[in-house]
Amino acid sequence: MLDSQERAAVSTVAGWRFVTLDSLVPGKVYGRIGEVQLDWLRGVLEAPAPRGTVLAFHHPPVSLDVSASQPFFGLRDPGELAEAIRGSDVRVILTGHFHLQLFGMLESVPVWVTPGVVNRVDLTTAPGTERAVRGAGASMVVLDGPTSPMFHTFHAREPRAHETVYELDADQTRAFIERER
Repeated sequence: MLDSQERAAVSTVAGWRFVTLDSLVPGKVYGRIGEVQLDWLRGVLEAPAPRGTVLAFHHPPVSLDVSASQPFFGLRDPGELAEAIRGSDVRVILTGHFHLQLFGMLESVPVWVTPGVVNRVDLTTAPGTERAVRGAGASMVVLDGPTSPMFHTFHAREPRAHETVYELDADQTRAFIERER
């Protein structure tokens, strides 16, 4: 049983089970899926869905290979989630939060991080800095194809695309990370 502070839901559509979890930690930029939700998830996954399970939550359990992004901005407990889904019918994990498209694996499960809906992080900046630029994006995930899951990224036609939204130098980035430790 989940307490009033944790949110989770299950829906079944055309044989696919969709499980949403709440990874929000109020006042923090990182996320966590607590033990109560993980226990609940294990119970849900005990019986497989006809076509498999799709997990969705906000904070990614994978990150870029840079020290600043995980665990400061992503999911703080990816190992516990990996353990909870091990051997289950989870076919894909869908997340966001990083404001860039990213693909990785958790256990043997594909993880897709959808791009930001208003802006995106510019990966061409100097190491240790961060810059966000205008540029809306979205994802379409195809579950039923012969090579599924298949991920498609759409970028909005934005006349002001690539304009700087914010830029943090190395000192500002370091100070931000120190506040989030």
